[in-house]
Amino acid sequence: MGSYNFTSPGAAGANAIQQFLVQRAMQQRQAMLDALAQQAQAEEQKKAAAELELRTGQERRMAEAQKAQIDDLANQREFGRASSIAENAMPGDPADDQTRALLERQGLGGQVRKVPGIVVPLLGSAASSDATLQPEGFEMRGGTKYLAQQEAERARKEQAAAAAEAAKERADAERAFRESDAAANRDLRRDLAGATNGVRNELAQLKLDEEKQKFEDSKAAKTKSETDARTVTQSALDQLQRMKTHPGLNKAQGAYEMRGFTQDAQNFNAIREQVVNALALPNLGALKGPMSDKDVAFVRNISTRLGNHNIDEAETVKAVDEAIAFLNSKLGAQGAASGGSGGFKVVGVR
Repeated sequence: MGSYNFTSPGAAGANAIQQFLVQRAMQQRQAMLDALAQQAQAEEQKKAAAELELRTGQERRMAEAQKAQIDDLANQREFGRASSIAENAMPGDPADDQTRALLERQGLGGQVRKVPGIVVPLLGSAASSDATLQPEGFEMRGGTKYLAQQEAERARKEQAAAAAEAAKERADAERAFRESDAAANRDLRRDLAGATNGVRNELAQLKLDEEKQKFEDSKAAKTKSETDARTVTQSALDQLQRMKTHPGLNKAQGAYEMRGFTQDAQNFNAIREQVVNALALPNLGALKGPMSDKDVAFVRNISTRLGNHNIDEAETVKAVDEAIAFLNSKLGAQGAASGGSGGFKVVGVR
């Protein structure tokens, strides 16, 4: 039987349709896979962009924080330099543009003053050709240390002068009383010896009473001066005791740059200034006459220590205790000299 290679047209058409459908399904599946891949890639890119933005924001915030910290440290160092200049400058020290700008930025521009220039007009010439002997400039007024020393020296001289004047007045009053008393006694003896009636005796007695009254008035004035001195000294003791227990002590003392800015520290510094001013008053010397050179040196040194903001809390308390002991000794010495009248006793105020 013969062999035939025969293909049915219908079968071939069916095969072509089936092949087309399979190919189209595969194309649709590939298109769907490509779309899913593109979506996954887009989401991955979006996630990467979000992470990049987050990291960038974190790095930016960290950089800003570091810059703020660096700026703050730089400002603290600048404040320390300005404070050192304002504290240690001597009157007449030149102040260049950089120094003036530094002090003004830190609120210490008042330490600088302007010095007018010196211009000599030339005869017969225009004002523009005047000779300038010294151009205008700027100089320091004087640091707080220098001003405190000047004030302490001025107060010491006033105190010494007041004490010397008080001693002279007491000596003059005592001498005048002795002379007057001696004269009154002589007059009284003479009048009594030569008196012919009681009228002369009465006049002499009145004169003696008048001189005695003058002496009593002098004693009363001296007592008042001593009372005023007690009041000033006791007030200084009270303020010293307040310094020891004040909550601003540890906030106002110490060699660190930002100390002294709290309210407690400001209140403590006000009490400190009141005590330093009280120690410079001449009334302290009225308790037992002119102060010795040793007393004057002690008051000057203890005032400098109490006025020093940079020593620590322990050293400040030690200076306060020494000042209290000194003032108590002044009051105690006066109480012993007067026989302890009135039972005066120093009591600390907390």
